[in-house]
Amino acid sequence: MTEFGIVMEASPGYTARLATEIEAMGFDYLLCPDTQNLSPDPYGQLNLAAAATSSLHLGTGVTNPVTRDAAVTATAIASLQQESGNRAICVIGRGDSSAAHIGKRTPRRHSSGPM
Repeated sequence: MTEFGIVMEASPGYTARLATEIEAMGFDYLLCPDTQNLSPDPYGQLNLAAAATSSLHLGTGVTNPVTRDAAVTATAIASLQQESGNRAICVIGRGDSSAAHIGKRTPRRHSSGPM
């Protein structure tokens, strides 16, 4: 089965309404980037989108281990999972744009094992 989604920046005051429109258009996923300095924080907006929709899968597109601690990500996505009725998805990336905007380096893979 093919599924379709949209990646958009969280938009305070509009995310929930846009999520209902995206769901009505037949999309399966709505992902919001977790990249400070470039877009608003996604988790609160995604929880509002969860309350306004019934089938749309919601999550980060993407979050990262550089600027958001893993424990903070875990509790944020767990809250979204509960509020959405098990429709949360957590996509994790290297954090290139997030790290670059605050002068940090992205994690590097070592030859002795995974990052």
